[in-house]
Amino acid sequence: MTSNDPKRDLLLPGCRIRLPFWTALLTLLQVGAAVYALQIPPELSAEVGLPAAFQFVIGALWAFLFAVITVLLIQGRRHARRYAVWAVLVFASYTVARWIFFTRADYDRQRLPVLIFGTFCVLIILVASYYDLKREQPQDTEKTADDSEP
Repeated sequence: MTSNDPKRDLLLPGCRIRLPFWTALLTLLQVGAAVYALQIPPELSAEVGLPAAFQFVIGALWAFLFAVITVLLIQGRRHARRYAVWAVLVFASYTVARWIFFTRADYDRQRLPVLIFGTFCVLIILVASYYDLKREQPQDTEKTADDSEP
């Protein structure tokens, strides 16, 4: 069942929750990560792979980025879905790199392959859904008065 509704948003297969929900959820998770970084005791901070201040700044930046993207998606701005997909791809890449380079605990090292595999599965579904949606939408090839050359 295909639809050519231009207002249709990116949906995950078998899921009726729209992309702004997922970017808002990532916003909240990153706010939580930033708050958590502020609560790490100083004696434990030396044992964590990344300094707490760096974790706070990165968490706050990701939260801000996902909040802006969520607002753009809700407003229906042009290219907002593309920004969302790229932001999630970069965020997932950053997360995997952080896991690989800064994981110290044996338990985390043992579950690292599963975490990376799960992340890539989510990314594949996201990218496939984006391109499936893009393929369903008709290409607008007509020129309008604003597109004419001077």
